Amino acid sequence: MFASVGDSQISETEFNNAFYRHMRSKYYHGKPPEDQVNQVRQQVAESIITRSLLVEESRRQGLKCDEQAVQATIEQYDKRYASSEQWQQNRESLLGKLKERLCEDDLIRQIETNVRKVSQPTQKELTEYYETNLDKFTEPARQRVSVILLQVAPSAPKTVWEAAMAEAKSIKAEIEQDGDYSEIASLRSADKSAANGGDMGYLHKGMLSPAAENVVNALPLNQISDPVRLLRGIAIFRVDERLPARVRPYSEVSSRVKDLWERDESENNWTSFKDQLWATTSIKIYDPSVSLKEKN
Repeated sequence: MFASVGDSQISETEFNNAFYRHMRSKYYHGKPPEDQVNQVRQQVAESIITRSLLVEESRRQGLKCDEQAVQATIEQYDKRYASSEQWQQNRESLLGKLKERLCEDDLIRQIETNVRKVSQPTQKELTEYYETNLDKFTEPARQRVSVILLQVAPSAPKTVWEAAMAEAKSIKAEIEQDGDYSEIASLRSADKSAANGGDMGYLHKGMLSPAAENVVNALPLNQISDPVRLLRGIAIFRVDERLPARVRPYSEVSSRVKDLWERDESENNWTSFKDQLWATTSIKIYDPSVSLKEKN
């Protein structure tokens, strides 16, 4: 036996099957790195024990498996594997365990739906949530950036890159001698923003490559950068405007505040419910490589 959970038992075979299913779904070669094996075993153990707790609790509450839904799922299996000789040969022997698991899945779905239900929040709760989570309603600092890009293939020879850099320096000199940046961008830039005179719009941190972002962040407003080599070619940047981070007022985000409050409350309900089951149920694990989750 792998573990006892209340009145239920989890066999070594059940645990091993869950462990190998997890490895096949998560790891490309079906096996975690050697130093992570015990951590994965712990994760799978907690998952399978939690599943057992939920199934046991759903039955204690008198929930009933939706037999029609289970049968409909089995019919989907029959259609999906209609041409599978292995499925046809083993269908009857697999059916019992499959029905049992599908019923358990349905019971867990029902109990999760019930637990996750939240009541309508009061205005006070929503206001407090907004004020406590202002970071969720803050627009990041943004910069309106323009670019002239002379495209060069990454694999192009050194001479091509040098020619592009020389051309970019010539373009910069032209702009500094009263050349029109937007007009030159429209005619000579390979970036899609050329259609807008090089205007890339408002960008926030992470929207440019690190090399481009470093150049843009250091630029004074309305000045053009020295040509910089990027993966796609040689670029000349200009920053047209900078906007600081802005906390959006409650009136603008009230619907999102309610959505996020309900999401978080639902998640808190579900997590607390599972923690309570762990705390109030007798659980014993007989595998020395797995430790019992601490009770809250």
